[in-house]
Parts: sequence; C-alpha cells; structure tokens
Amino acid sequence: MPQYEHRIISLQSKNDFQQELKGMQITCLNLKGYRSLPRLIREVKEILAPLEGKAIVHAHLFWANIISRYAAPKGMPVFNSYHGVTYGREGANYPPHAVLLDRLSYRKDIQTICVSEAVRKNIADHIRIRDNVQILHNFIEDDFFQEKESLYQPATTLRLVSVGNLKVDKNYDLTLDALKIAQQNNDKVICTLDVYGSGPLEQNLKNKAKRLGLENVKFCGAVRDVAQKLRHYDAYLISSGNEGFGLAVVEAMASGLPVLASDLPVLREVTNNKALFFDSQNPAALAAQLNNIYTGEIDISLLSQQGQKQALHFRKSAYVAQLDAHYQTALRAMKIS
Repeated sequence: MPQYEHRIISLQSKNDFQQELKGMQITCLNLKGYRSLPRLIREVKEILAPLEGKAIVHAHLFWANIISRYAAPKGMPVFNSYHGVTYGREGANYPPHAVLLDRLSYRKDIQTICVSEAVRKNIADHIRIRDNVQILHNFIEDDFFQEKESLYQPATTLRLVSVGNLKVDKNYDLTLDALKIAQQNNDKVICTLDVYGSGPLEQNLKNKAKRLGLENVKFCGAVRDVAQKLRHYDAYLISSGNEGFGLAVVEAMASGLPVLASDLPVLREVTNNKALFFDSQNPAALAAQLNNIYTGEIDISLLSQQGQKQALHFRKSAYVAQLDAHYQTALRAMKIS
C-alpha cells in the first residue's frame, strides 16, 4: 500500500523479514512474556507519541493487540487483527488469564478485523467483542493462479501435498494413520504425500512414518517456491484440528488442486464447500475418501474447477481495496486526508 508511510514495530528481537520489508522503518523490541508487557507498552508509547493526530495503529495477533490498546495516544485509531481461533476447545485454547487480559484491555472504539467468520464468532463468544468488527479474509499472491498441468486419472497413484508448520494443531498424526489404513485396505500404495514445512514435530513425524512403513511419505522441509511446487500434484490435503483461516488451502485451490479437508467450519467457509471433507478425529474417514478417489467413485476434476473459481475471491487487489477503505474511514473520523 504505497499511499501510506509504514513504520513497523516488531515484538521480536530481530527482523526476519528484511527482504519483504525492505525500505521501511523497523523497530525490533524483545517480548519475553507477560512480565515484559509494562516495558513494551512504555517503549511503544514513546514511538507513537510524536505521531499523535497523524497515524493509525494496526496491530496483529494477541500480544500486539494488547500492547496497542494501552500504548496508542487517545484519539489515535487502533485496528486489532485476529488471525486464529484462539480461545476455547474449538481453537488454540489460550489460558484463562489470556482471556481475562483480552477482555479487560478491549475498548469499544477499537476497530477489530477477523480473517474469517469462525474467528469472529470465537472472539464474540469468549472475549465478547461485538462492536466495530469486520471480516477481511486473507489474500494470496497472484502467482498461485495457474493452469493445472493435468487432472487425476482413477486407479493411478494419487499424488498428495500438504503445506504447513509441523505442529500439533496441524494433526499430521491423523494423516499418517489414514495413509497406513488406506495402504492396508488396498494391499498396496494408492497415494503418495509430500509435506512442505518445518516445526517442532518434524523428527517425531519422520519417526512415525518410518515406524508405520510409509515409504510413500516425504518430508520436504520449508521452501519459498510453494506456488511452483503445487502444480505437480493431484490434490491438496489438510487435516488440521483447528484453523483461523487456511491460507494454504486457498493457495492450493488457486493452483487448481482439489482439496481434501478436515470438517471445520472455517474450512467450509473458505472453500465455500467446494472440497471433500472428513472427520479430523477419524483416520478411517480420510482413508475412505482416498479410496473413493482412487477407485473413481468420487470424481475430483469438478472440484478443481470449482476451487479455482472460489479462490478468485481472495486476490490481493480485493484485500488491499477493502483494507484501504477501512483506513480511510478512520482517517476521515480523525480529520486527516
């Protein structure tokens, strides 16, 4: 958004986005949990004080949202973005003291942006945020929109791909269990799976795949050229136990990949039901879907076309236009043009 001068305040001790944020003024702080909140609020206050009457604050995620509420000068518009289903058993289940802090620090003049209806409902139910709330879906880069190389043919090995951090929420344990069941049910390998990403469970998942004899599963590590990788696969698989949006799903749809997804409200929202769903607690349910694709009982070619059409709603240009409209409304209220 070149029409704005951006100043980035990171709560990390170093800048991990030097290329992406090239040319912008960046201040790196050093968040160390709750005890560092008073210090960080003071430091951010000092940065924002000279900008009173001249700026908007847009904070993202839990810690930044809390700090922005206490640090912004009175009258300075504050936007808080929620990117995940953070509270309760349906989500990341943040502890009670986090819920309390979010509730007590919230003010009704805060402009709240949620990346999905599922996220909006989560903060309404747990934090009671219901005023000045907008849903602004995440966007994907244009290079994900590409023609599919070829469509899957039944009774051939189904090439699956997953993209995401290797952590508990992504539920890769269920994925591996399902692939083992599918292999046993058919007495042969009916699909392969390449996983792009890294994280704390990487070695555990590699060990489990080896223990289950899943030579058809490959952990490929984190890569930058995801858009180019996706076009070589037949379908995208996500088995998450919870998601705030599901950006990788939209990227896959834009690439023409049919999507197999855990049956979460947010994934039904993002895909507009243009996907194959399964119970994220039942590996046999995923195995059955894989078998149905392999035998041709389910034709996934239509999902490829429908998904690509749905992904058009998440173009970057649409996102930027909507965000700019929110900013301009706040600026007019502050009498700045």
